[in-house]
Amino acid sequence: MASLPADEDYARAILSIFQRVRPRHSMRAGEVKAAFLSRNMGRAEDFDAAVDYAARQGWISVAFDSIRLTPPGGEDYARAVLSIFQGKGVHPRQSMRVGEVKAAFLSQNMGRAEDFDAAVDYAGRQGWLSVAFGSIRLTGPGDEEMHTVPEFWPVRPRRLLPLFRSVRKGLVRSRGLEPPLRLKN
Repeated sequence: MASLPADEDYARAILSIFQRVRPRHSMRAGEVKAAFLSRNMGRAEDFDAAVDYAARQGWISVAFDSIRLTPPGGEDYARAVLSIFQGKGVHPRQSMRVGEVKAAFLSQNMGRAEDFDAAVDYAGRQGWLSVAFGSIRLTGPGDEEMHTVPEFWPVRPRRLLPLFRSVRKGLVRSRGLEPPLRLKN
């Protein structure tokens, strides 16, 4: 059966039904279909094509009368590793120690230790990262891919926001933070 571009859209609509369901948990197929149809996401034929497409992509698994959301794969975990490089400001051909990247991956709850190994393996096969001598090096293609990943790490800690607002208003002076200059009209 040939898949159409719309099949992916319908499959993503099915995934939106699973927003509050954790990976490896299932819903009855009838419930998912009822939600799909009641939310006007498509017709019954579109639902069948979407389930087939999502199952072929590995997003869901279908067994008996249930649909199960599959856990994130190596690609998702690899993008999480790229977000660590992005958060640290790493450029192409620069490296980070494997232990440092793994510690960040685990401390940010991006996955388990096995997921980190799968991420590095996937990123290596894609040419995004190279691993040698206890370091992970970001490649040119990895840098390009990294710019498609939303950043996991906040730019500035939340506890400093009131201080930044006070400095901006001119209520507090700091050596490192000067209020912006105001132009007089």
